[in-house]
Amino acid sequence: MTARILISMLVLACGPAGVEPPLERQSAKTRAAPQKEHKEAASTLPVTRDHFRVEHALVMASRAQGRVGPDAQEAALAELRRMRGPLDAFPLTHGLQAHLAALRKDPAGVEAALARLPLDRRVGARRFLVDDPDRGAALIAAQVAHYCDEALATLPPTQRALGCPEPVDPPPLYVAFEQWAGASHNLGRVASWSTRTPAPSREDFVAEVGIGAGDRVADVGAGEGYFLGPIAGAVGPTGRYTGVEIDAGLVEHLRWTGESLGWGQVDATLSPLERPALDRGAYDVVLVCEVMKAVVTNDSARTPDGRAAALHWMGGLVEALKPDGRLIVVDHDFGDAPNGPSLELLRELAGEAGLPAARELDGYGRMNHVLEFSR
Repeated sequence: MTARILISMLVLACGPAGVEPPLERQSAKTRAAPQKEHKEAASTLPVTRDHFRVEHALVMASRAQGRVGPDAQEAALAELRRMRGPLDAFPLTHGLQAHLAALRKDPAGVEAALARLPLDRRVGARRFLVDDPDRGAALIAAQVAHYCDEALATLPPTQRALGCPEPVDPPPLYVAFEQWAGASHNLGRVASWSTRTPAPSREDFVAEVGIGAGDRVADVGAGEGYFLGPIAGAVGPTGRYTGVEIDAGLVEHLRWTGESLGWGQVDATLSPLERPALDRGAYDVVLVCEVMKAVVTNDSARTPDGRAAALHWMGGLVEALKPDGRLIVVDHDFGDAPNGPSLELLRELAGEAGLPAARELDGYGRMNHVLEFSR
């Protein structure tokens, strides 16, 4: 149970002209990161093949030269120009453009790349890839070294011939960078949940779950802050956004993002694995996006210990709600599969924990279902 919750809350959270549609993420063998808070790494390649190709071109060409020189920059820029498709959905693409502009000492190019991102993604790109290009290069190198062995076959022959760099220890903030750069956290992620036309955005989703001015919202399993910007904007200065995470680096990044944007309504808290650390009776909404499948599965719920552990965890969410508060759960419907919870199981657990009223929001359900629980 503990390992599954750890993996989920670390990996999940709830961006040149013309790109081909992003390719499916590739499975990858992982190496355990040596830092204390990140003992287990993601089990899938966190970026599309195209993004990986840009990173690989930059790292491998610069390794050959011993520095990030013009040839390395041109190789990476050539890969960026080759990409075609909805780039605005992937913050990493514009972040890499900004990083290359920073290496070229081109402030106008940096600002042009960052301007393509919404404000909450922009500050992350600046932090990871622009303000300190050496740190940005180290983060990219760690990313490439971590995933290169299994991704190498996806590269074109000329790039494949460069091979993979030696494994490196991830620098500070690697976990937050990995999530920020992940394909599953692209700006169009909510749209993939729905078959509606037009597809909903992050902001649409926040409005549809009824988050508004003055609300206090806990985002449990917040990751790098995928919903931080839309929720903080919706609740405004009279409300409160609290990101809840088990990784100290992610908590620090959530707080830094709020401070950088001047949003006093943003905070974050470090939580233990066994039960979310939230103030009792304090929240209008608790949002749990793609975390429940790590808390309970159909198989684990059939054992007394597994069900009790899931109810203990769920109880922490319920106790955090105001009397008229609501729990919003976003997750897959695993049906009868053993490795995750069915929607019916989630309804049962919420009811047993004190939230008997349940409804499913319309318009979602292709990739994720959205359930609202209340008293």
